[in-house]
Amino acid sequence: MYLALLGRVLNRERKLASSTSFTFGTTWHRCNHPVTAPVIIGGLPVWFGAERDLEAEMVAQMDILLPLNGGLPKAYFGDTITLMFCGLQDRGGVPKGWREFLDKVIIAMREGRKCLAYCAGGHGRTGTFGASLISMMEPDTVDPIAA
Repeated sequence: MYLALLGRVLNRERKLASSTSFTFGTTWHRCNHPVTAPVIIGGLPVWFGAERDLEAEMVAQMDILLPLNGGLPKAYFGDTITLMFCGLQDRGGVPKGWREFLDKVIIAMREGRKCLAYCAGGHGRTGTFGASLISMMEPDTVDPIAA
């Protein structure tokens, strides 16, 4: 379901698509989602990634971290940074207050603050966040997941 959105998120790194490998069934292989460039949603940049692929240099450039899995990245050891949480469970749907959380993120983005959203693998929660932003910031998009 999120593969189309994941394609949009990873479009900034086309060669990554060929190196991403996973199989369906009981065996999963690690796929890489380095944070290299923003995705433009509603004319504004937002960065996406997987917690395990975050690098300290990239995290240090951000104004706001959105740890969708609730964890602070191991790569971050630096100055003060704003964290915004909203308890998004993997495969659990969006929580109460999701719309308000997104409104705050959009305000920060419009203020020019660099926002980095990530979860453990950079797929489910990150895809849900991205599709939610698209649905709010690009209301003419018929299917935010396929966008």
